[in-house]
Amino acid sequence: MGATCCSTCPPDDRGLLPEPDVRRVLELGDEVRRRFAHPAGRTAGEGYELTVRLDRELALAHLVLMEDIRHGERIRAYAADALAGGQWIEIASGSAVGHKKIDRLPKVMAETVRLRVLASEGTPIVRAMSVFAEGSE
Repeated sequence: MGATCCSTCPPDDRGLLPEPDVRRVLELGDEVRRRFAHPAGRTAGEGYELTVRLDRELALAHLVLMEDIRHGERIRAYAADALAGGQWIEIASGSAVGHKKIDRLPKVMAETVRLRVLASEGTPIVRAMSVFAEGSE
């Protein structure tokens, strides 16, 4: 590895990253892949509301949203809800999505998650809405 990965692991006088830094960066990559390799549910589409139904009730961990930015970043405000115990509870909210937004979710058991776009410039186009279960963690 001859390029700087960040300001906290600069290359040495030979232009190489120190081996301990390389190990940590590789560990980080492994952890990201472990957490986000297998969504419990996924959908995509246009509109102001999208829903993901999971195979069964799961402990939620993360929600990953991605806009189709070929059409611009349209989402200006959103909220995500989980259907838990027969009631919708808000589990995440934000002011923008862009290329990718990852929300860490509170501990809740649910089998359905919905995205509500509260404000947008034009019709929202969601390239991917993925829900990850706690077991991915």
